[in-house]
Amino acid sequence: MTDKRLAMLDCGKRGGAEILKAVARRLQDEHGPTIAYEQKTSAHRMAGRALVERLSSEYDAIVYGVVN
Repeated sequence: MTDKRLAMLDCGKRGGAEILKAVARRLQDEHGPTIAYEQKTSAHRMAGRALVERLSSEYDAIVYGVVN
């Protein structure tokens, strides 16, 4: 999996960044993908189409963290 690129997309709510960064560290340690961390501009709106399309074209997978 070391040649894969993964985007971590933070929903912007409190606590989300810590969870996603912990998941990213574990994935990096165990599987070695290249990981980028992105954050939405607003916690109260869905990820915009342009953002999702950009991430989809640049990365093999997106982990979208939503925290309640």
